[in-house]
Amino acid sequence: MVSAFYAAINAQDYATAWKLGGDNLGFTYSAFAAGFAGTAHDSLTITGQQGNTVDVHLEALQNDGSTKVYDGFYLVSNGQISEGRLSQTGTVVPG
Repeated sequence: MVSAFYAAINAQDYATAWKLGGDNLGFTYSAFAAGFAGTAHDSLTITGQQGNTVDVHLEALQNDGSTKVYDGFYLVSNGQISEGRLSQTGTVVPG
């Protein structure tokens, strides 16, 4: 589910990502979609899974060439993401 969510985001298919649980993350649809405006591509690594909790590491390549790094988790319930929390843990600037 979480992989499908990010596949939709990478395809800029925000409506599908919204249906997969983006609507449960505390944003309006327009704010959710606008949040990816500066992102060229997200690389997701699932770092663990226990029950309905999926731990993730995310590297978000930005349009300016930098990469924002996030770690966090998503809860998956009833076939969609029901909650998620990511914290930015770093930024890599091309050098």
